[in-house]
Amino acid sequence: MNGDAWVNVPDTKTEAEKLEVETSARQCGKTGLHNPFKNILRYKMLGDVFQRAAALMHDKRVFNYFTRLI
Repeated sequence: MNGDAWVNVPDTKTEAEKLEVETSARQCGKTGLHNPFKNILRYKMLGDVFQRAAALMHDKRVFNYFTRLI
């Protein structure tokens, strides 16, 4: 929103560069960090975070702060 770059895309001009990017992409897992079945503890931790955030919304200062952000 401020004009800064927020995503990096490889500038592939040669076949060797394209192959390098493709090889690297194939090494990445298709599922993992954001898969709730493979990373149960992460989702439990995030549930605790959201529960705490909801509880803090009962504080008038916190509530006003977030309504101002929105």
